[in-house]
Amino acid sequence: MMNYTQTLKLTAAGLILVAASTSLQAVSVWNDDFTGGSVNGNFTGFTQGAGAGSTLSGGQLTMDTGVAAGSAQAGLNTTTDSTGTVSTFNGEPLYNFYTHEVSASFAIASFTGTTGSPAGGRNSFYFSIGDDSDGNYMPQNNVLDDGIGFAVEQISTGWRLIYQSLDSVNGNGGGVASILSGAPTDITYTLDGLLATIDIVGATFTTQGSAGTIVNPNRVTVALSDLSDNISGYNLAFGAYNQGTVDTKTVVTLNSFDVSVIPEPGTYALLAGCLALAAVVVRRRR
Repeated sequence: MMNYTQTLKLTAAGLILVAASTSLQAVSVWNDDFTGGSVNGNFTGFTQGAGAGSTLSGGQLTMDTGVAAGSAQAGLNTTTDSTGTVSTFNGEPLYNFYTHEVSASFAIASFTGTTGSPAGGRNSFYFSIGDDSDGNYMPQNNVLDDGIGFAVEQISTGWRLIYQSLDSVNGNGGGVASILSGAPTDITYTLDGLLATIDIVGATFTTQGSAGTIVNPNRVTVALSDLSDNISGYNLAFGAYNQGTVDTKTVVTLNSFDVSVIPEPGTYALLAGCLALAAVVVRRRR
């Protein structure tokens, strides 16, 4: 029969093995295929502009800016999981990507709208994590108070991916991550500390921008600003937006939305180290 010290050693070794196995780390917190009769009540909606809104129909979520006017928006945000009962992970806000990896995936059924003439407004589908006193999480200067965000934009010459860093203390930053061959059908944002990895399906990254690094035609990485001292709420948000006045309103329709959080390997290593130390203490006392 194993004694207490042996048990602690085996437990510590087991935790080290778990840390090395990424397949055991991911925890799904949203897996929404939009088959319900209404938008999940654990989302908070934000609209701006006449007729703007987010609705469910036929297993799809449609986010419609309602009008072509600039700044019209239909967005959703949350700080919890899909059940509304989980808002933290390992003692930190659920979407605090500085302490654990956060991965958000969108299956895009359609992305419609036309840009402003001749080269004005842009049709935008954004994703962000941050804080805003007005509840508007569009990642744009003078909108989101503090946070990071991305936007797939249709511009007069095609499509691009934009990165924005909004910092109320030290100033804003960001830029074009990459030019796109078209509108993607799937996009996944994986945020891990100071690095974002963006994977797309249905289109390719063609020309690297100042804010991104093309890893392959379907993946780009972006170095993130450290805003961990600024952000407290870590609201996860996404939506359709008219970046300036467009000719035809922006409408984004999604087939699904998924989010998972992944603890850092160091979490398991710390636990294993503590258990190993406890084993040493017990052995010495014996």
